[in-house]
Amino acid sequence: MRNPRTSPRARAPAPAGAPPSRTPALPPRLARWLALPSALLVTLLVQYPALRTYFAQDDLVFLARAAGLEPTPASWWRLLSGTPRWHLFYRCFGVDPLPYHAVNLLFHLLNVALVYAIARRFFAGRGPAWAAAVLFGASAIAFTPLHWATGFTEVLAATFALLGLWLYLVARGATANAEGEPRERPAWLWVSAAAVLAAGLSKESTLLLPLVLVFADRRLGGIPRRGRSLVPAGAAGLLFAVSYAATFRSAEHLGGQAYALRASPVFLAYNLATYLRWTVEIWNPVRDVFAQALPGALPLGLAVAAGALLVLISQRRSRRHPQELGAIWFLTLLAPVLPLAHHTYLYYLYVPWAGACWLAAGAAARLARRLPAALPAALAATLVFAAVEARSTRMREGAMTGHFPTDGTIRESTLLRNAVASLDSVALAPGTRVVYANPAPHAPTSAPGPGVRVFSTYNPLERALRGGLSIRVLRPGLRCLGLVDTIPPDWRDVEVFLYQPDGSARHLGHGSRAEAELGYFTLRTQQWARAESMFLRSLAWGDTLPDALFGLVITKVMQGREGEARAIAREAVRRWPLDPRVPVLLKGVSQGQPAR
Repeated sequence: MRNPRTSPRARAPAPAGAPPSRTPALPPRLARWLALPSALLVTLLVQYPALRTYFAQDDLVFLARAAGLEPTPASWWRLLSGTPRWHLFYRCFGVDPLPYHAVNLLFHLLNVALVYAIARRFFAGRGPAWAAAVLFGASAIAFTPLHWATGFTEVLAATFALLGLWLYLVARGATANAEGEPRERPAWLWVSAAAVLAAGLSKESTLLLPLVLVFADRRLGGIPRRGRSLVPAGAAGLLFAVSYAATFRSAEHLGGQAYALRASPVFLAYNLATYLRWTVEIWNPVRDVFAQALPGALPLGLAVAAGALLVLISQRRSRRHPQELGAIWFLTLLAPVLPLAHHTYLYYLYVPWAGACWLAAGAAARLARRLPAALPAALAATLVFAAVEARSTRMREGAMTGHFPTDGTIRESTLLRNAVASLDSVALAPGTRVVYANPAPHAPTSAPGPGVRVFSTYNPLERALRGGLSIRVLRPGLRCLGLVDTIPPDWRDVEVFLYQPDGSARHLGHGSRAEAELGYFTLRTQQWARAESMFLRSLAWGDTLPDALFGLVITKVMQGREGEARAIAREAVRRWPLDPRVPVLLKGVSQGQPAR
């Protein structure tokens, strides 16, 4: 005897949210084969430039630890995305940045597939799932996680978080086209719980992920409410939460003033409004140029929140609430970073963004059911979104502030690539000491040696070099002494590279030649006294070249010491009469002007 609940004649009514039957725009089999691959292709076309990025920022710290150049703090935080994975990647890839970024991109594509798979269980039809996948994959929110090797933390946390939700839906038998009683798979609930725990071990901001599963159980619809189904994920979440609370202050990357919390309701409102504005501000290629909560974001942030609220109200009487679940995902996974007083970053939206994509795709699907013409318009708008975000990605990569890229990751990546390229252009023996020099005026900090002024850390290259650590990691055979503005007396054998304002570097050699070349650069900054001291040191180190004498003539003239200039000029003429600069030099001295 047939079970009436599973009999073909007693099929459950189509769930609310399912579109009425109509002739599909594409043959079903073709739509099935093209939907996800086309979403992955769009993602790849938008995000592939990230593969060209070099290492930057925290990458060098983790690489130094993996290479044994720096001690590795004992900690089990970010166990899957932190120190162990850096050791593994360093062993496999060394200091070639391409594989690191390729792994980030591959996992981002996996996340796109998971966003699609979850949306297929939310919505009947592949159109909304395709739209959600494209919105997630093509968004410029993924810029930093894909251009920054350390951004793998965000990508991997999203992978396990999405996997945990998808496995839970599979275990509960949730589907937009369910017929009869959903078939549960209890064993898969524990696999889902393992994914939830793995998300926490990838990044602690996924702490509240089990709450999303609670809302899925209560609000998604189409599956019976069973509290025991939440036990595995709840146990995993509780285990992580207790450990998180017990070791919060002792965790190296969580303690200290940098991760200070601010619970002011006004601050939280501004911070939330900032993130909400960034979700729709696709016309701005560098939305987070000011990485802080912005009071000016409140009007647009409130408008975005009001629009989302209208979408949720419109589906309140439906049997299923996938849009509501998308909103819960967004808020739950964003909530842990909202109290951070000094960290408001666009890439913090990477994991929550999936929920916003489900919400937007679901709203478009509901509109298309009432206005059939809205379906192709929504799909076209999704492609327009991808095109705009592709343009934003290219513009962000090329945006400049003065001589340097505006984006911090691109800036350090470019500077380090140029620094390493300058070293590779010269055949330097292992163990050679190198230094980047620029005598342009900068505020000095502590000096590593007598007579040496080191640029303060606001200099972009100094920040990228990290006191020479970056070069020791990227070119282990060399010893980089950092960035200086003066070559001290005991550095005669150090190979000097002139650091230019645009980030490039020119090899000056070492000893007398390097000092004289640096003196000529100092002349262009009109630091006459400093240039004179450099030329005098060049002569003291070796007077076989005329450059230092010619430079001294210029400095003497510019300081109004014409008599000394003429004496040095006569010495230069006597020693190098065939030098083509001699006639110009004598003419300049006789007229009381520097030689040009």
